[in-house]
Amino acid sequence: MTGAAGALAFLVARTTRNRIARQLGRLRSPRYAIAAALGLLYFWGVFARPGAPSASPSPTLGIIGGLGLAVTVLAWWLGGGVTGALAFQPAEVQLLFPAPVSRRMLMVYKVVRSQLLLMLSCVLWTFLTQSWGVTLSWPFRFATLWAFFSILSLH
Repeated sequence: MTGAAGALAFLVARTTRNRIARQLGRLRSPRYAIAAALGLLYFWGVFARPGAPSASPSPTLGIIGGLGLAVTVLAWWLGGGVTGALAFQPAEVQLLFPAPVSRRMLMVYKVVRSQLLLMLSCVLWTFLTQSWGVTLSWPFRFATLWAFFSILSLH
């Protein structure tokens, strides 16, 4: 990649690297280290516990969850949804708007930046839904969750 696309790719990669480094640096603090240990213990208990029976949700819980999701989506749709899905931060406005970057590239930058966090959420939810009795294979679950979260993040 050259030009503006390369610069924006570098910006996304560097921002992601710095965010991860900052979060790992927080583990030096005892409260963050304890919280991370408890979180890892929780995930071990949910995913890696040997011999744990997989509990499938009751049909009533599925109906209530589906209705709750439908009401939430309807409320977002009628209420205007998230207004700042593609809004730029003040620092981004100062640095990127004067740069020789097209509007299209700026929108691609915002969408790609939001997709990085969505992918992490999709991986997590793909593993979570594995024990819920979902019959889709994991690639289809991942693709479905990615499409669902992408649409929700933009609307």
